[in-house]
Amino acid sequence: MKKAAKIVSNLAYSIGVVIFVTLVLLYIFGAKYVPFPNNMLPLSLREIAFEYAALGAIPMIAACIAVYCFNDVKKSSHKKRNTVIIFFPGVVCGICFLFITGIFVIMIVKAILHVS
Repeated sequence: MKKAAKIVSNLAYSIGVVIFVTLVLLYIFGAKYVPFPNNMLPLSLREIAFEYAALGAIPMIAACIAVYCFNDVKKSSHKKRNTVIIFFPGVVCGICFLFITGIFVIMIVKAILHVS
């Protein structure tokens, strides 16, 4: 049972890391033009990558925790290094999520207080 859980968690984490790296590369090297200007909310590729990273924060953090638990990182000889490497994608996605959530909260407070 533990071996199956380890394989599933490693697979989910690997898929999440590949998506994370793709989104980071899109954010860094992505075009600033708007590919679909007729959308209700036209966004550039960089903005789309940032929002997708924020949307994937909860599953990525869950995958990081699963890999940390099932791979026995606590017992490894380089515990701190391995922990930082494992949790880095989840932390970055979490920061994107907190940033977008903070913007929404500020917008709601401004709307309630009628501040322009």
